[in-house]
Amino acid sequence: MGKGSLRSRINVPCSTCHSLSHPFSSPDSRYRLAVDIDVPGFQGVIQAKQVELIADQSQLHGHVWLFTIEVVKVRFADPDGFGHIGFVDGGRRGKGQGWRAGQNKCQTSESRAKLTTLWNPVGRLHLAIHLGESRFPRIITPRVTRAGDRRREFPMEVISADSHVVESEEVFTGLPERFGDDAPRVTNAGTMKDSIVIPSKGPAGIRRRMGFAGLRVKEGEGFDRQKYRKPDVDDISTPENQAILEKGYDGLRAGIRDGAHRHEDQEIDGVKAEFLYPGFFGLFAFDNPELLVACQKNYNDWLHDYAGASNGRLYGLAAIPMQDPEAAVVELDRVIKMGYRGGCIPCTSPHDRPYFDLSYEPVWTLAEEAGFPLSMHVGTNSYVPKEFRTKHYRPDSVFDYGNSPSTIQRTLVELMCRGVCERYPSLKLVVSEFNAGWIAFWLNRIEQGLQRDARFKMGEFTGERPQEVWERQFWATIEDDRPALLTREIIGVKNLMWGSDYPHVDSTWPCSLNVIEEIFEGIPDADRQAITHDNVRELYGLTI
Repeated sequence: MGKGSLRSRINVPCSTCHSLSHPFSSPDSRYRLAVDIDVPGFQGVIQAKQVELIADQSQLHGHVWLFTIEVVKVRFADPDGFGHIGFVDGGRRGKGQGWRAGQNKCQTSESRAKLTTLWNPVGRLHLAIHLGESRFPRIITPRVTRAGDRRREFPMEVISADSHVVESEEVFTGLPERFGDDAPRVTNAGTMKDSIVIPSKGPAGIRRRMGFAGLRVKEGEGFDRQKYRKPDVDDISTPENQAILEKGYDGLRAGIRDGAHRHEDQEIDGVKAEFLYPGFFGLFAFDNPELLVACQKNYNDWLHDYAGASNGRLYGLAAIPMQDPEAAVVELDRVIKMGYRGGCIPCTSPHDRPYFDLSYEPVWTLAEEAGFPLSMHVGTNSYVPKEFRTKHYRPDSVFDYGNSPSTIQRTLVELMCRGVCERYPSLKLVVSEFNAGWIAFWLNRIEQGLQRDARFKMGEFTGERPQEVWERQFWATIEDDRPALLTREIIGVKNLMWGSDYPHVDSTWPCSLNVIEEIFEGIPDADRQAITHDNVRELYGLTI
């Protein structure tokens, strides 16, 4: 086998439709390619000199990539080994620098290729191919490997159960005309362009911060993986970042603005699908229930279109206006008929109506009958009048950050210990972005309270153990929560789901696969697969 060219059309299985296609974000980039070979009767190492990359830029599923590999060197392996093209550096290089190929022995015991991996310049999108008798590559299975280190490879089957949108101004269309200065609208606030502003309360000041993770990768450039590791150190007060804030929507990545481009951000991060929560948590905190219902209806219409443009890679979670139980049932029925797979309710119940109030029974009934999971995300607090708010005599942001689970813990007691879950044992409930390392201790503590201490009882408790209720009908999302994984046998492996939190400032994007590999060190592959893919897929009934 001498010098020659191997030219082949490579079709990649689409995660949405399973056809042999897959979109890439950049048609003119060079890529790093590693190829395992299977040429009957041949064992050795082939080095590739040049990789020619051509792309069909169709916006449909049918993205086609062509590669021309020029074979320039062949080296025979050991008699018992199998040939394997090492890591051929296809990144942009200066003229005359050539291409580098490593050498390695395929670890399979079969006479066929094991793996091929393809990286784009700033992310980790990968293909697996091998050369058959026709000497044309064909797909084996998509897998991921971390460029730049030597850690083991694992399947690219990651779904984010907790990601976010940055709301378009369409969400607030018509509200100022109906509700005056109490209504949110998108306008400029000081030097911050395109901010959400409620004139009667001042600028919300979160829009640009919520989309900030997407600014870590500049167009056409790479990023510093060591810098952008959660916990994040982004400082929005720096001159560089302030200049970005001044651009408003124009400063956001295309995928944040348009669901049709979100796959580009997913591919950088190695994520094949996302479930979307709001970016503007004030959506749940209006003191006027009529305004809240109108705004959430606008949001649900807009989110449906945004996610619908993604060819099955985005799934919105509809906002349900629980502050008005009658309106909540109407909106819940509407979004179910629209095709939503889940919804989001406030993580704290309205101050005058806890979730065990019988006025919510029609909501729980419909959600249970439809198999429609209801999520409670950190920050989605219901409105609380000033006279009922806790006073902070010594405000401490670090304490508040660490204490965030306390806001959902009262809500969980309302649902788990006050009869709701007992009456609706098939109701599915998700605790999102509170992480989960605290849950094992908390469940035990609540059981102690119910069993030992009358101060924790509102009447005699005769219901099921909180641990049993949790295991049956609750799920929790994590990002980089190692303690949750170490207590997973108590929390329940099937009750945990991973999420990237993209594009929020403390997201794991664009290093999610790195973070996953680190926090799952020593965890069985089956548990990792369940938490990063299978559990969310099963909960929401996905077929991807």
